[in-house]
Amino acid sequence: MRVSPIGLTYPFDFDRLKEYAEQSSIPSHKHRQSIAGAVAVATAVGLAVRDEFNLGDIKMTVSGYDKEMADIILKIRINADYWLEEYFSKHNSWLARETVPAALYFADKYIDNPEEAIIRAVNNGGDTDSIACITGAIVGAATDNIEKVPKRWIQGLEDVREIAQLADALCAISEDEIRVRKRNKN
Repeated sequence: MRVSPIGLTYPFDFDRLKEYAEQSSIPSHKHRQSIAGAVAVATAVGLAVRDEFNLGDIKMTVSGYDKEMADIILKIRINADYWLEEYFSKHNSWLARETVPAALYFADKYIDNPEEAIIRAVNNGGDTDSIACITGAIVGAATDNIEKVPKRWIQGLEDVREIAQLADALCAISEDEIRVRKRNKN
């Protein structure tokens, strides 16, 4: 759940994004599914920044790390209701193969509604802080308007100014890259 800044920083360089996401996981989470989860989240955030979030591309990226997680990600899109009602209600532990697909589900279903995405993720059960954190990172990256984030969530946050400064710095990196890419297309 700590890998999202890598997705914000390298939304157009997926080789570096994957490399750094993998490296960020290894000190504390060396299992292939944990590494796959980190790569999936960084990829999802990078795609969201580009306004190109989709489960198919995330599945393709993850398949090189863990086929089981890649298969779950693909199946979410095929039958989303099953995954929420059946799978995630029973498989919502702290394991990456359960938290990451759950977060991807909520981000995909509510990509344009950060408040609803995060509330649904929190109320899913299981490792709700991880699921909601990952969901929030993805929908936050896709949100081009801070007004979509409820002010009541921001007010009273500890170190809110420092958090805002860090967020602005990360967004500036992505925005600069997006501007350069758009300029080079023209």
